[in-house]
Amino acid sequence: MHDGGIVDSNKSMYANGDKSLREENLRLREVASKCEQRLHAAEEELQHLRTSLSTCEALLNDYHGDAAMQASRLHTLNERLKKTESDRERSQIQLDDVEQRLLEAEHRNRILEDALQSKESQKGDYVASTPVNTKQSSKLGECDQQLHLDREDYSGQNSQLNGSANIGISKDQNITGTTNNELIQELRRELCEAQNEKKQIENRTEIRLNDLRAQLNQADATNRSLQAYLTFLKRSYASVFQPDMLINPSLISPCQPIACSLTTQLTTNNTISKSTHRECV
Repeated sequence: MHDGGIVDSNKSMYANGDKSLREENLRLREVASKCEQRLHAAEEELQHLRTSLSTCEALLNDYHGDAAMQASRLHTLNERLKKTESDRERSQIQLDDVEQRLLEAEHRNRILEDALQSKESQKGDYVASTPVNTKQSSKLGECDQQLHLDREDYSGQNSQLNGSANIGISKDQNITGTTNNELIQELRRELCEAQNEKKQIENRTEIRLNDLRAQLNQADATNRSLQAYLTFLKRSYASVFQPDMLINPSLISPCQPIACSLTTQLTTNNTISKSTHRECV
């Protein structure tokens, strides 16, 4: 009777232990399923971040292409600016040449005026020292008239030359100065706009890449953590429910401390399950 009571007690303990193990098994399966779902969600998020990173890399390549185009545009603007400076220098050289020719014409004008004054003084001396002769007087009058005509013609030509030179210089200066100043200002404005746009594109790209790298690193860390936790759950599940840990009642004699061993096993399982539950939460 005593042996039969022990066997019934052992069967009752085994039944309770099997029930606890089945409940623990179900709970661990639920925890593992939740962890797998979280891992799947993390992998999807990681894939999404990788896709976003690829998109941003393509966008960055486009930005690099735009930057290269802006650099080419800057080079073209610099070349145009250099050409404008060269045209301005050439115009300045032409202006200096016209001014030099004007100075030479004024110098020749002064020489001719001095020669004319000298001839007039010689004529006056000749008239004062020579008896009056009708033919000579008429010749002198004709010469004087011709001299005055030549003088007026030369003065008119000189005035026309001065006026043309002044008009040409003023017009050339106004056109050249206005064109060069407007072109230089336009080129500088376009150069500043291109540089500002290039800086803005580089700043936006750098900020976006840093954000994506941070998100990718965070997703990788979350993925590694979930994988490690899932591995831990699988190992815990295997260590709890492997066949050599289960007790076969037919191989145990009534004299062995069955209750103590089963109690120890259940305590260990409860400790592992509580620790697993805390980590999962």
